[in-house]
Amino acid sequence: MALRWGIIGCGFISNDFVRSLSVAKENHKVVAAAASTLQRAEDFIKKVGLTNVKAYGSYDELLADNNVDVAYIGLLNDCHVTWTVKAIKAGKHVLCEKPLGVNVKEVKLMIETAKSEKKFLMEAFWSRFFPVWLDIKEKIAARDLGDLRVVNINFGVLLADTRKDVTKGSTPLYDIGLYTVSLALYAFGKKPSSVDAIGAKDKHGADAWANITLQFGDDQRAVLYYDANNRPVNNAILNFENGSIQIPDFFWCPNEYTLINRKTNEHTTISHSYPGSQDNYHYNHSSGLSYEADHVYKKIQEGQIESERMSHDDSVAIHEVLEKVRKDLGVVFPQD
Repeated sequence: MALRWGIIGCGFISNDFVRSLSVAKENHKVVAAAASTLQRAEDFIKKVGLTNVKAYGSYDELLADNNVDVAYIGLLNDCHVTWTVKAIKAGKHVLCEKPLGVNVKEVKLMIETAKSEKKFLMEAFWSRFFPVWLDIKEKIAARDLGDLRVVNINFGVLLADTRKDVTKGSTPLYDIGLYTVSLALYAFGKKPSSVDAIGAKDKHGADAWANITLQFGDDQRAVLYYDANNRPVNNAILNFENGSIQIPDFFWCPNEYTLINRKTNEHTTISHSYPGSQDNYHYNHSSGLSYEADHVYKKIQEGQIESERMSHDDSVAIHEVLEKVRKDLGVVFPQD
């Protein structure tokens, strides 16, 4: 049975998500798309090459469509809470783009609504569903290299000013910095015991860059760096007692990693193929969005309301860290 998707928001990320469904393993079908105007929705449907898809000029119209099983929320950050809650109350399951909310209060409201209505809700941290990160999670648990000690992640990309808007809860921390936080928590499998950040703000009050240190216990920590004005070497390095795992370049959507065993001096690179062609996507390697879509399919078929790989508690933990980082940097959102 096909999982019937309704797409709310017709921007770049929605383009990529819809295109990725064509290379997914499970049975997905986009049945509706809604934008701020009917013309935009119709143009979107034509651009992504869909047929027999209903176009709507308002999000409420899509939510009233009984043919929609699950809503994909691809809107601006400050719109996530409103339309996620509305979608759930309209009887839809929801996959909402990250960040799920712009503060912990919003995240908890969405989770409480999903639990009350018994509908599936997941924050779309696609990285956690890539085969590379699944491999790494298994190796951490197996203690192949001993205990995990330190996670180092660097993420820098030049972001346009339109992606640095405090009024919409859209700043580099909630655009690229959150990847470093999510993957650090995923690697350690628990909440940090302390969060400390130093960095700088731009002239509009948005964070520009930050160094974040997360403590997870004795000799366990993550050292994270993100920067919206410079392009350092992007990578993730997981340091263990007896070696390391290194993920180059696109660590947030990777297709390979290198395992280094210091005891044997072995260097082993493991590669995975990206699903399908990488053409016609706006963002790099977006065919990998199909991994999270297939996971959503399975969880909904099982009657679950959350994912064990990206749980409700995971979302709360991530956003608690993000709020503490904002506090340290002095970044305030009007939604707070």
